[in-house]
Amino acid sequence: MKHFNLLIDLVIITLCCFSCSSKNPAEDDSDTTIHRPIVQLVENWEGISDTTATLKGLIVDDGNDEDIVYGFIVYPYEEEIRREYDEMKVYCEAKKDAEGEFRCNVKGLLSGISYEYKAFAENKAGYTESGTTTFRTSGPTISVKRYKPAYEEDVVLHIYIENKSGILNKWGICWGTSPKPTIEKNSNKIWNSSNWSEFHLYGLEKGTKYYARAFAYIDNVCRYGVELSFTTMSKWKCDYPAGQMVDLGLSVKWADRNIGAYSSSALGDYFAWGETSPKAGYELANYKYYPKNSTADWQSYVPTKYNEEDSNVTLLAEDDAASVVWGNGWRMPTYNEMDELIKNCTITETTNDGVEGWLCTSKKNGNYIFLPKNNDYNCYWSASVATPYIRNSWAIEWQYNDQMVLRGHTRCQSSSIRPVHD
Repeated sequence: MKHFNLLIDLVIITLCCFSCSSKNPAEDDSDTTIHRPIVQLVENWEGISDTTATLKGLIVDDGNDEDIVYGFIVYPYEEEIRREYDEMKVYCEAKKDAEGEFRCNVKGLLSGISYEYKAFAENKAGYTESGTTTFRTSGPTISVKRYKPAYEEDVVLHIYIENKSGILNKWGICWGTSPKPTIEKNSNKIWNSSNWSEFHLYGLEKGTKYYARAFAYIDNVCRYGVELSFTTMSKWKCDYPAGQMVDLGLSVKWADRNIGAYSSSALGDYFAWGETSPKAGYELANYKYYPKNSTADWQSYVPTKYNEEDSNVTLLAEDDAASVVWGNGWRMPTYNEMDELIKNCTITETTNDGVEGWLCTSKKNGNYIFLPKNNDYNCYWSASVATPYIRNSWAIEWQYNDQMVLRGHTRCQSSSIRPVHD
């Protein structure tokens, strides 16, 4: 029995020894399975210029795959610019060094712009990205922004130029219906004044997508900036419904709010006299009744409608913004109806919901309406031409001596409208 147990022990020892001798020590200490790589940024850039940047990254772990590819993803840091430009994915052609570091030269950047970027790496096992950081290109900043929407036929764009690299000779904006407009092929406006300006583009097509770029001549060399796209409205539509009637004991009922306003204290939309939709900007050149191709100024032009020839001194329903936008019997007040409001109301300057304006309280029944202050003119259009000055129309305005008066205003300017109802 003792010999039998000894035999079993010898067999077990032999098997264990055989098993140990058949293992590869190298296989015990390493794993050759391909896995996703690990990549990170190296934040010491080289060669940052106005249009190029050399970026660095580091392959921390290639995932046991020699066929790994890597590079950088670059995109503008500002969200408004990022909406206009696709991100750039740049693959590095140069091999990484012994420590795993690699670098790429990114071209086609915009000058004076902050960019965000990250490294990426990909092998057979999958794709990974690093964290992000930023850099800024050198050279002048040439940017264009839009602070309010484009309307049916116009838009207002703001241009900013920051230049420390040379002499700014002239600058401006060009626009068209195709990307990357140029001053040679597209419409343009050129200024020679300050580094910041507002450009009003008008005469545009309704429901059309446009592209605009600012440009600057620096040391007599033309440089283009960031591209901006916008689409004009096919047809303007008022955001808010008609207001409620207020009985002031007068010949007409007055609305409790302006056209385009959501409450009695809201400003609503602005209109040029005789136009039925608002615009982004108000100039004589884009006024509905300004003669085409005319060069006359606001003191000498002859309106194409509501003039001495047609003898119309009150807006027709088709040109009355209240009639067109609100309908259902609403219209703009006449000179006489505005005069009646002033003479039969106690008018005091006050604040409503944090908005400055005028409280018009009826002397007849105590009811009231609130007229918020609007733009620099602080006026409200009537439907009446300020005859014999056909280039002006009557409007109520608040003067500096705390009085509300009727006064003729240039028809192309922007003003609020408070409708009336019979």
